[in-house]
Amino acid sequence: MEALLALAAPDPEASGLDAYGEFQAALLRHIRMEEKILIPAALRARGRDSLPIADEIRLDHGALAALLVPPADS
Repeated sequence: MEALLALAAPDPEASGLDAYGEFQAALLRHIRMEEKILIPAALRARGRDSLPIADEIRLDHGALAALLVPPADS
């Protein structure tokens, strides 16, 4: 993901747009895996219904996903 972001970061309006799309997809896939697999597994392993770090991770995921969603056309 870092390499894709580096390709997209210099000028997202130029050739980096394809790299940004790939970065976006990879990051969203990463978030989905953590939300669907990692966090529930950690909760089960600890035998708890809540885990403070899980709440923080979910907040981070929400913020990242909001930044990745393109603005609606007006």
